[in-house]
Amino acid sequence: MNTYLTTTECLTIISNWEDYSTDEQTYALEQSYLLVNSFIKSSVKIPSIEIWDGVQLTINAPAVLKYAQGEFIRYLLAKMQYLFSEDLQNQYNAVVELLEKLENGHIALETQTFSVNAGCSIISSNTTASGSLEVLNNYSGLEDYYTIEIDNNTAELRYPYNSFNNTNTPATFKWKTKSSDWYETLKTCYSDSWVQIGFINVRFIGSLSAGDTWVIKCTPQSSVNAITNDSSKLFHQTHINY
Repeated sequence: MNTYLTTTECLTIISNWEDYSTDEQTYALEQSYLLVNSFIKSSVKIPSIEIWDGVQLTINAPAVLKYAQGEFIRYLLAKMQYLFSEDLQNQYNAVVELLEKLENGHIALETQTFSVNAGCSIISSNTTASGSLEVLNNYSGLEDYYTIEIDNNTAELRYPYNSFNNTNTPATFKWKTKSSDWYETLKTCYSDSWVQIGFINVRFIGSLSAGDTWVIKCTPQSSVNAITNDSSKLFHQTHINY
């Protein structure tokens, strides 16, 4: 799920969070995230935010966006219970005003990612054997997540194709992106050469079992948000007139 807050974080900032059903919590998270972004122009650079897997306790996101989403969640949950009031509307308007300041450059997002974070990195793996995955760090596509899964058509362990394992039954895999279905099932795994899928290059090592899975986060240079000291508005004080 795309969100600036996890359910654990909601539990700490919304006192009656557990009074709502899972469906109501999910709706509030999804809609509040969309609400926050609806008030921010696309020209405002938001640091790369990982997709919440439903398990992590926290998400690394700018504090101002976490606050805004939390307040929108309060608003949405209250409306679900028909607890609308003038105070609730004023709270909503205050968050909108805050986001307008962000959009107009009066508030800056704290820097979270730098040029060294651009590229590809494996953010999760789930393997049952000794196999592993390598990925080239250079990346030129759009910001995305790739999922790779071993799909051997047997329960037996298999190995990548290489000069020593040149049989006709090497390990195979399938892959998908954040927004796509699975591609190329039974695609051959290699260990002595890179295999290109989409905009990334991977290779496999060791014994591979059906169901072994890796998730790769891909961040292009254009998505990296770096604010120099000269342009940052975070700690600059305006002139004081006495």
